Amino acid sequence: MARGKTIIWSSILGFPFVLAGGLLLDETQLPTALGLPFILFGLFVVGTGAYIQWQSSPSQPHLRDGEELIDYRHPTQRVAAVKIVLSYPFLLSTMHFLFFTFLPLHLPNSHAHRRTVPLLHWHPHLLDELPHDVFHHL
Repeated sequence: MARGKTIIWSSILGFPFVLAGGLLLDETQLPTALGLPFILFGLFVVGTGAYIQWQSSPSQPHLRDGEELIDYRHPTQRVAAVKIVLSYPFLLSTMHFLFFTFLPLHLPNSHAHRRTVPLLHWHPHLLDELPHDVFHHL
């Protein structure tokens, strides 16, 4: 159960996906079907936040005359914060493998041609340096 403005947070997190999907639909030479998963995921995030906001969150208690609310607490988020911090090394290593490797880490028959090249320094002539059977084994 959630208190607060989950619709606002889900909108902040979901609309960039909808926007990216819309840009993929209109302004690129990529297939239009590529933008649809982004749009659907963004709408799912916003819809989930709206559902939690309007259906699942408990309302404030109705107090009678003479009653007062003594204490109002939010649950601690220590466990969630520890999980986030522990996930950073995995996220950073995934980003390294995704953006800074040119060839897979293991290619049979091409031990002499293993190398990593950052994508920012990638040039099409590097494909000429690859052995001809590299993509045959993938």
